[in-house]
Amino acid sequence: MAGKDAEIAELQHCLRESQDKVDSLEIDLEAEKQKAKSAVEARKVSQAALDVAQDNYAEVQLVVKPLVNNSKWLRQYEIAHVANAVLNSVGLDQTMVALTVAAAT
Repeated sequence: MAGKDAEIAELQHCLRESQDKVDSLEIDLEAEKQKAKSAVEARKVSQAALDVAQDNYAEVQLVVKPLVNNSKWLRQYEIAHVANAVLNSVGLDQTMVALTVAAAT
């Protein structure tokens, strides 16, 4: 009978250890669920920020692309060089006076 009591005591001890382990694992599982929930929420926030950034990028591209094309056209036809030369010309004032006088007569 003493052997059976010892065996029962040992089984009860194992049962308590198993229950403690289950309780610990349940706590760990709940913590992991909270982490996963936080990660999902963080991903949603990141995705929303990415969507806004992509929209902003697309909007900027709509503005920048025509400017780049215009810049290429100006460089190709060297209009910028001509305009720069005219604006930096010593005779610009004299030319403007002559054009103004010619227009007035």
